Amino acid sequence: MKSFFRSLLFLKLLSLCAALSLWYVVTTNISSLTITVPVEVVNVPEDTLLIASSVNQVAVRVRGPSFLLNTGLDGLKALKVALPKDVSQRYVVPIKPDELSLPSGVSVTSVDPSEVELRFDRKASKLISVEIPRAGRVSEGYRLQGVRWEPDMVLVEGPAALLQDLKAVETYPLDLATLSESGSQELSLRKPAGSMTLSADRVTVAVDVLPIPTKRVFRRKRLEIRIAEGENRRVSPKEVRVTVSGPRRVVEGLSEGDVIPFVRLAETDKPGSAVMVSVDRPAGVAIEAIEPATVEVRGDGSLSTKQR
Repeated sequence: MKSFFRSLLFLKLLSLCAALSLWYVVTTNISSLTITVPVEVVNVPEDTLLIASSVNQVAVRVRGPSFLLNTGLDGLKALKVALPKDVSQRYVVPIKPDELSLPSGVSVTSVDPSEVELRFDRKASKLISVEIPRAGRVSEGYRLQGVRWEPDMVLVEGPAALLQDLKAVETYPLDLATLSESGSQELSLRKPAGSMTLSADRVTVAVDVLPIPTKRVFRRKRLEIRIAEGENRRVSPKEVRVTVSGPRRVVEGLSEGDVIPFVRLAETDKPGSAVMVSVDRPAGVAIEAIEPATVEVRGDGSLSTKQR
């Protein structure tokens, strides 16, 4: 029996030594640590906007047992600043250590900065026109006919002081240098300020680009006579001059065989009648002038020219 009590006493002494050792380690291994805590503003009134904060985070110096500093601060996510309902345009909030949720045994030794200054403004909305800035010029041989966009106005919400002087909201620039034909594209709107919101974030832009007409003269073009089969008529003179216009690429690519002047004679075209000269040409090519513009039917069955 005595040996049993001796063993029990030994275990108690061993447990006491272990507890004293743990207490010594915990109480003597004290260290400090600086952590960065973000500032979160809550309870902002619906008709009020936070437009500026002196800081977005604070540096908190804490002291306590090392094992708590290493593992017990995970729950410290943010420093929440609650606002009164009647907050003014300027509100200074002192940072109180007791507002931080820290584990028992950990204390705050300093907070830098010790206060946060917040600035507010009344929330307002305003219908603002949209403008499209332009960069570069359209490709050579083309001209910009017009630019249209939808929507041409957006509703902007933001601080009343900023909205008061806001006249327009711009998109990112429209690059004209890449355009050689009409079409549409979307451009993103640029926020005038980060505290503002827009009723739309993109604008559909329709661009009208037209080719600049280029003229070309075909001289001494043989006149084609289109008459009923079996008839034999002569033309004098046998050639006319034709001036055409159209897109540069089309006009410069025309061959002699693409432009054909002709007259079509009917049975009613008696001697002395004036007959119009027409021209066959590719689509997209316009006739600027035909010289001579008409021919006159003569009694001998031949044709002579007559300037209209």
